[in-house]
Amino acid sequence: MRQPLDNGRLSLLRWIMTLALCVKYKSITSLPFRRPFMSIGVVLSAGILVLAGCAHCQVATFYKPSGHGDSRLRFDPGVPTHVGITLGDVPFTIAVCGERYLAPPGDTVALCISLQLDAMDALRFSEPKATIATGGSPPEAISMTAVEYEILCRVVKGERTCTSSEDSPIAGPVKKVSGTGALDRYAFDPAFEFHGAGDTLHEGAWFGDRPTGKRRYFVRTLSIPVPKGAELTVQLPEVILNGQVLTPPALKFRAVTEEVCRMLPLA
Repeated sequence: MRQPLDNGRLSLLRWIMTLALCVKYKSITSLPFRRPFMSIGVVLSAGILVLAGCAHCQVATFYKPSGHGDSRLRFDPGVPTHVGITLGDVPFTIAVCGERYLAPPGDTVALCISLQLDAMDALRFSEPKATIATGGSPPEAISMTAVEYEILCRVVKGERTCTSSEDSPIAGPVKKVSGTGALDRYAFDPAFEFHGAGDTLHEGAWFGDRPTGKRRYFVRTLSIPVPKGAELTVQLPEVILNGQVLTPPALKFRAVTEEVCRMLPLA
């Protein structure tokens, strides 16, 4: 009778399989994808790699937040471009934006901010702008363009169900800015006070995006010119959360060149 694998041999077998999958991925992705079935194969391979724990590594130049000794800041090694802060009980994530993940430093920068807000909370920025300073230069104001959020709605057996309330989160209408299938994105002026909502949109998402039950809002600023590769000091505006004024800490970003490893598939 065949003996079952013990834990040591089972772990070794899993390690060998993971290594083989990683090597297979590198050989597959070096081919030109000109046929549909090849692309499907890569997608399936990537899914297996995720389950296997295989990571893709590359050397890249990008803006990275600093200040790892500050207890007020949160860092995720898997997302080295972002820094997190918490104001009250509201988590914020801030990054220097690019057209893609790990965008190289250029002659202009913009900020991307996300926050998660509960249905019982109301939030307003003291002014819809942040400031950015480079080197010894004085801070320069950078305006927020809009606050955006997403809702996914479906009709099941004649009944419309959505991942979040379709009621406006502000004292007035919001603007629908895009729609892809059942997913709609809405936007409103960042000068408004806005309320949170219960949200199930991100439930079941992969790669560390855990469900929180709170709606996620996205804020992007305009771009401003900066010396290429200069260290940036970012100051978000004060936040009025349920009537309480909260001051975010100053954040610093610097251009770095280093190896970055991410779980597949790549964004």
